[in-house]
Order: sequence, then C-alpha cells, then structure tokens
Amino acid sequence: MFKQIQKARKNQKGFTLVELMVVVVIIGVLVAIAIPIYGTVTQTAQDNAHEANIRTIKGAVQMLAMESDPPDVNIGGSGDLQALSTLSNYLEDTTMTTPRGSHAYTYYMENGEVFVQPLDQDNP
Repeated sequence: MFKQIQKARKNQKGFTLVELMVVVVIIGVLVAIAIPIYGTVTQTAQDNAHEANIRTIKGAVQMLAMESDPPDVNIGGSGDLQALSTLSNYLEDTTMTTPRGSHAYTYYMENGEVFVQPLDQDNP
C-alpha cells in the first residue's frame, strides 16, 4: 500500500501555484510593455496618413489650378472632400480623414504655393 501511495505521488502532473504565479507575472510585464508601444505605433501611423492626405490634396489643387484657363494661382476651398466637386474630380479617394476623423479640409493657393489644413467640426 505504501508503494502505491509513493507511486501515485510521483505520477502527479500539473503546475504548482508558484509556477502559475510566475507565468502570470511574466504575461503582465509583457502586456505593460506592449500597450504603450501599440499606442505610439498607432499615433505614428495616423500622423503619416494625415501627411499623405495633405500631399495628395496639394497635388489635386495644383492640377486644378493648372487646368484652368488661364492657370489660376489664387484658388481656395473648404469643406468635405466628397462635397467639393471641383477638387473631387482630381482625387481618386475623397474619403480621406483628418486626425480627428472628419472628411473636411481647407485648402488655398497663393502665388503658386498650396496650403492645406484639416477643418474639424470642433476646431474650425
């Protein structure tokens, strides 16, 4: 009988409470490191997308200015890109969003230089 009890004790499989706690602590440390990194990566991606939108809109404004007869070097507009019919003809994607999530930009061209800014509803 004593040999059967010893055999049963040696044959036990599983983890101790200390081993499980160590695993939980390691996972907690990894999550604590990953969350701030994820936020930084997300913000960087949004900033890069916004800069790409501005470059695209600048190109569309320049094409609009050069195709007018005579070329117009002082043009401007403001509002939702989908509603700006003159500019939307030069944009393949009019669903570009500002950093705050709206689709509105303001643009103008003075003496050949194009300026583009987001036009957010809560920050006009």
